[in-house]
Amino acid sequence: MTRPAAPRPKTCAACRTPFACGPGTGAMPGACWCQDMPRLPVIDPAQDCFCPACLAARLAAPADPA
Repeated sequence: MTRPAAPRPKTCAACRTPFACGPGTGAMPGACWCQDMPRLPVIDPAQDCFCPACLAARLAAPADPA
């Protein structure tokens, strides 16, 4: 029998605040809280997750003109 994945502690890539990441932290069963939010248009693969406050701030910031 497989055990369901549990949330894991992470540290925000921007502000270094600890937060829970993973299954059981979102609105839907088995979902992460970040799946409740829109995706960032550009993701740096070298960067780890953002906390809820930093992700919300990045989503609210105007896009950088190219």
